[in-house]
Order: sequence, then C-alpha cells, then structure tokens
Amino acid sequence: MLPVRCSGEMKHLNKILCVTTAIAAGSSYAIAYVGGRQGMPLSLGGFPAEVAPTLISLLCLASLVVMLVIALIKRRPAGKTSVLLVVAFLIFALGFALAPATVFQAGFRHKIKSTVSPDELRQIARSCHATLPPRGRLPGPRKWSLWNESEHRPQWNALVGSSSLGKLDPSLTIFNNTDMVEIAWGGALVGHWGLIIQTDGKTQTGDIAEGIKTFISSE
Repeated sequence: MLPVRCSGEMKHLNKILCVTTAIAAGSSYAIAYVGGRQGMPLSLGGFPAEVAPTLISLLCLASLVVMLVIALIKRRPAGKTSVLLVVAFLIFALGFALAPATVFQAGFRHKIKSTVSPDELRQIARSCHATLPPRGRLPGPRKWSLWNESEHRPQWNALVGSSSLGKLDPSLTIFNNTDMVEIAWGGALVGHWGLIIQTDGKTQTGDIAEGIKTFISSE
C-alpha cells in the first residue's frame, strides 16, 4: 500500500504546485497594478516586487519537472504529472503575454483620474507654458537629485498657485515642450512613467481624455 499512498501524495503535490504557479502569475499583475495606483513600482530589497512571484513560478515548474522525472524513473503513471506540467508552463508563459508594465500603466491611469480632472491637467499645462521658458525643465521639490531651492522654488510656487499641480506627487519633473507638456516620474533604475498633455487644439486621442495620455518607459 505504501507505493499507492506515495503516488497519491505526489499527485496531490503536483496539483498544489500547478495552482501555486497560477496564483504567482496573478500576483505579479496585482503587484504591478497596486504600484501604479500608488504611483511608484513596488519593490523588495531594491528589486521589483514582481520578481518574487516569478521566482516562485520557476521553482514550481522545476519541482514539477523533478516529479515527472521521478515518476518516469520509477515507472509510475506520469500522464497527470505531464499534463499539470504543461498547464503550469502555459500559465507561466501567458504571464508574459500581458506585460506587468501595461498593468502598472492601467493602475497609474486610474490614480491620475481619481486625483485630478482633465480640465485641471490642461490648466497645469497652460500654467507651465506661461511660467517656464520654451523647452524648459522644472523638477518638483521631492526630485532631490535635480531640485535647487533658490532656482526652482519661485517657479514651483507660481505653478502651484495658478493650477492644481499641488495634487500631484512632487517627485516629478516637468518638461515644457512647444505643443505639449510632459510630466514624468521615475528614474534610471525603475524607468519612467507620466503624462503628456497637449496644449493646443486637443486634436490627439488619449487614455485620460482628449489630448491627455499616460506613458511608461523602461529607459
């Protein structure tokens, strides 16, 4: 009876490993979305938090491979183990079909919509055009690597006084271009994400409103 019992326990373990792979794949998307809603990718010890569920999935896949090899060596039925391994691998592979960055952008878009209105964003862009020099750049007070108190504080206070810029996370950087204003967050390690606000005509479509769209870049 012992071999039958061991075989049953292995089948139960294989199912657990397959389900764990599915949960880990879903968790990576949940982590990305929550990071977008907070406006900053979640991290663990300086690494993207999505790495943890990915490693768990790889560990589960490796365990299923070991289980399959053991079953073949001991000449036990390996059909269900093979099926579960294929299912787990497909789940893991599908996890890359929709990049976590896309999910992060969706969360970030919802954050912006719940924080400022399209009209407020357009007013921010108009104020930037009126306050900043053409092709000028202004970091926020929490963008410590670029912020210069004596140089940037007057411009920042003028923008906050004339628009709803104060509602946004001040770790941003504003780029005042000819026909649009770009507001970006992030840095070299985590990439960049932000808003592009068209300032004349609102002729372009956007995911926030006409002429207003979010973006995300790994560069």
